[in-house]
Amino acid sequence: MVWQRIAVLAVAFTAPLSACAQHTTDPDPASANLIPNGSFERNGQATLDTWQVPSPALASSSPEAAPGGGSWSLRLEADAAPSSGQVRFRVEGLRDRDTVRLSAYVRAADPRGGGLVGLEVISAAGLVRQKPVASSVDMAWVRVALTETLSLEPGDAVWVVLSSPPTQLAARTGLFDLVTLERLGG
Repeated sequence: MVWQRIAVLAVAFTAPLSACAQHTTDPDPASANLIPNGSFERNGQATLDTWQVPSPALASSSPEAAPGGGSWSLRLEADAAPSSGQVRFRVEGLRDRDTVRLSAYVRAADPRGGGLVGLEVISAAGLVRQKPVASSVDMAWVRVALTETLSLEPGDAVWVVLSSPPTQLAARTGLFDLVTLERLGG
């Protein structure tokens, strides 16, 4: 299968998370991963480069990486149900009927913690049309994955969303690393 280079325009958040800039990042053409910063680091430095962070107070870098994940991971804290403790990456270049596999390593930071990994297909009108999710509440690093055939209409946007688990009372925190989105066919 021939992979084309996909230019991704995203809001960049680096440590500190409140600093932001816009730039274009190209995924590694030798990699099948459509997410250019799935390990939350570059050159040994923690970064949320390429990810949108709606609530910077709930997202931070953690020096606890998954096996093979380098030195850093993403830490997301929950604030409500649903939680706004999330990061998002808009995936360009996907087409109707493409089959994709999303995977990530997730670890609960405490006994009530965990995390959700999902795809969202948002219509041009802002409605969620598809939202498959995989999750874990394990205190050890666990690889979660989902495979989905996309049903896209003109104007739809596809997002990878990582989220802390919802909460009503107790604090809940999850760690994320090695996020991968691969196009399996279409």
